[in-house]
Amino acid sequence: MSLKTIIITGGTSGIGLAGARLLAQRGHRLILLGRKTDQGKAALDSLAPTSAGEHRFIAADLSLMAEVRAVAAQLEASEASIDVLVNNVGTWFKNRQLTAEGIERTVATNHLSYFGMSLALKPLLMAASSPRVVNTGSFVYRQARFDPTNLQAERSFGTNKTYAASKLYNVMSTRALADLWSEDGITVSCFSPGFVATEFGKGEGGLFEPYYRFIRRFGKTPEEAAEMLVRLADDPLPSEANGAYFENGKIRDTRKVATDDACKALMSSSADVTGFSL
Repeated sequence: MSLKTIIITGGTSGIGLAGARLLAQRGHRLILLGRKTDQGKAALDSLAPTSAGEHRFIAADLSLMAEVRAVAAQLEASEASIDVLVNNVGTWFKNRQLTAEGIERTVATNHLSYFGMSLALKPLLMAASSPRVVNTGSFVYRQARFDPTNLQAERSFGTNKTYAASKLYNVMSTRALADLWSEDGITVSCFSPGFVATEFGKGEGGLFEPYYRFIRRFGKTPEEAAEMLVRLADDPLPSEANGAYFENGKIRDTRKVATDDACKALMSSSADVTGFSL
């Protein structure tokens, strides 16, 4: 088995950490990204050692595109290649607020960090033999409709509405990047982990707080939810996996929700907002 270097954003808790532990057990080397250094150290300590090299943690707030660039620069200076990028960081907010860069926080974290990190790390991915990008999406994308006039909830914000929109953007950008990179050999896939019993959204307040407190009783464990993450990161994949969205282990058609032209429009707009080149 070829041992891989795998990056997981939001890799210090929940699905990301569960996936990291499973992949480390397979012998792979993990680079975990998260905001809190103490949490990152604890996550590293929980990973099985590997002959592929020392696991790493990099602290960063990926809602800021400047920090996405800084992480990419740090990796370019220290890594020869990256086999897999798992874009997994995710959150939701009770109220609409902008980051210091003037971007709506939910969209910045859940979508633009995925998009920006993928573009920024393309050279390192291209240096690997069979590179992959895995995006953690959600079935709640079905609750959203693509509205190019409201990409950052400029006209209409709602906790669930804006979160669902960011998950739709994950599905759309997966397809758009897979198409853009069709000749580059990078497989880009997206999956829904389903309802998961994690600390996601805890402490934000609002209507989602009691909802998630209730749903945690019936959700999958992080380890169960991470099984698809591990499969997309490490198992043999069919050619149809490129650009695909997986739910309950199967590819689902998402073209009724967003056309290919809409996906390209989102990609172009995202490049403009983040400043990353396509």
